[in-house]
Amino acid sequence: TAPSSLTGLRVRVVLALDPAKVAGRPGWWAEKANCFTYAPASGGMSFSGCAREAINASHITCVCEHLSAFSAGVDPTTTACSDGEISGDEECDDEGTTPLDGCSANCSVEAGAFCTGAPSTCCLPCPAGKYRSGCDVDGDGLIQATGECVDCEGTTFKEEVASFDTECAALETCPLGNYRAGYNRSY
Repeated sequence: TAPSSLTGLRVRVVLALDPAKVAGRPGWWAEKANCFTYAPASGGMSFSGCAREAINASHITCVCEHLSAFSAGVDPTTTACSDGEISGDEECDDEGTTPLDGCSANCSVEAGAFCTGAPSTCCLPCPAGKYRSGCDVDGDGLIQATGECVDCEGTTFKEEVASFDTECAALETCPLGNYRAGYNRSY
């Protein structure tokens, strides 16, 4: 008598990848690739019951809990930094891994930056004496452009590089020189 189920089945599946189809794919592709089977009930792919063990340019290895016909594809439920979608514990995702652009290589907002949207657009802090202009181009509070650092004008100043800001503060006069309201530091 044949068993009605195979409890504890673990099958290692190694699938060849077509190098021509893998070449030029974004870096996140390998993070989201997994083995799948055809699911007749839904008429689509099922990534259930398989876990990717390894991947390289020519092969993907998965460990599966069932016997079936297998293929490889991008699992839409898997999160990957640099895919342009904010998911999991990502704070931002600008589709890249370039450091110091506001969104780090591990999809965290970098110190002082402000990022919105998916894919994320980030505004960075400016050095002392400059402020960031042109990030929120339509006034809705969402970042649409990276903006640029602009010199503080006239009797305004921004003391130090800190968090993202869009304006310089007014200077006030004191016996030892000028100071920014709220600071006890003379210039």
